[in-house]
Amino acid sequence: MTSADEMSNGEGWVTRQLHDAYARMAATFENLGAIDGLEAGQRHVLERRVAGLLNGRERFLLEFRTTWSPAAVDAYRPLAGARGEEGLLDELMHLFGLTELTLVDGSETRAHLERTAAFARMLAEARGEPEAYRAALGHAALIHDVGLAVVPEELVASRGQVDSYEAQLVDLHTRIGALLVETVRDRLGLVDGPLAIGCDIVRCHHERFDGLGPQGLAGTSIPYPARLFAIADVYDTLRRARPHRDALDHAAAVVAVQAGNRDGRGQFDPELLPAFLACASEIGTQFELHANA
Repeated sequence: MTSADEMSNGEGWVTRQLHDAYARMAATFENLGAIDGLEAGQRHVLERRVAGLLNGRERFLLEFRTTWSPAAVDAYRPLAGARGEEGLLDELMHLFGLTELTLVDGSETRAHLERTAAFARMLAEARGEPEAYRAALGHAALIHDVGLAVVPEELVASRGQVDSYEAQLVDLHTRIGALLVETVRDRLGLVDGPLAIGCDIVRCHHERFDGLGPQGLAGTSIPYPARLFAIADVYDTLRRARPHRDALDHAAAVVAVQAGNRDGRGQFDPELLPAFLACASEIGTQFELHANA
């Protein structure tokens, strides 16, 4: 049996422990289709994508090892609290699995996930948030669009030029995504950390401060992580070409975020906009460095 000290000495987790954690993660994911609130078609899409995700354990574990290097694990370890090494490994394995599920069949691009996570960390730093919170927020941001795993590929690809029924279906990804993350969080018995923050971001990152979002939440009834992440997500979306419009340059995107949106209403928390302006130049540089979406 490998001790916690041996697992923490820079060598990372041994193969058997990784395989055991993968098996536990796979068991969780294989049961996601059974959660309440899914229609038959959504259940089918989700189960197919989970099957695609789990089709290749060794590839998955290789990518996990690449993402969670010993140095990355050591940096994250203080956030794990008293859960122990097995609990830490399970949390990171499930978190990584949810991120990868977002990417199955082109639901989203890795560059977009990584950019918006970086932007969220920058915003949190500009707000003076502690390093541990910034780290947890960054990991949580990677799963913000996991609910797209239940949306048919043709609807994901046509976002921006779909009819009202299809737009409503896409909007459901926030509610269903939150159900997926909550299921994983509860399975692991977590009450804080990235999966807990992720629940708030997934459910509410399309809400508007003025209450005109999908669920009608307004003001501080929108969880803080979601209000923060919404700015990062919209900036990145504005910088990318969409089916119905061209990409904006950095200056135009900053103006659009400041304005709230094109109809002039208050889309974002006004108390968070100064943090965005304080780090906007850094965010723009980060986008240019990683614009291969």
